[in-house]
Amino acid sequence: TGAGNVQMWVFPPDSREWVRAAVLYGHRGRVADLAWAPNTGRSYNLLVTGGEDGRTVVWRISSSLALWDLLKGQAATEAGGMR
Repeated sequence: TGAGNVQMWVFPPDSREWVRAAVLYGHRGRVADLAWAPNTGRSYNLLVTGGEDGRTVVWRISSSLALWDLLKGQAATEAGGMR
């Protein structure tokens, strides 16, 4: 978004509408690009974001955080960026 954060959304089959699952903060301006690397062979997923502020942030998102836990609000809103 223009606020420098990344919003992660899911579409649970039981609610049949988009639900925001998490917000990642780490940029000082618009996020211009992102790449997702699933947890194949690791215990976590990776998300890399690039912003107009010139920063690249690598987010390590724990695979142990079940999607439904995120939806129930049991996970932190910031996944924890590694800079």
